[in-house]
Amino acid sequence: MKDAPPNLVQDVGYLPNVEALDYQYMISVVKRVTAIAARLNSKPVHLF
Repeated sequence: MKDAPPNLVQDVGYLPNVEALDYQYMISVVKRVTAIAARLNSKPVHLF
């Protein structure tokens, strides 16, 4: 992306000098929800 034309970089909102966000917490939430969803039809699950 650093070599892309400036108008393309602006259109997609790419910020070359910004560090990438850490999505580890969101990934862990998705993994937990996926595990619950897989068993949802076999027996009731408390979500809280």
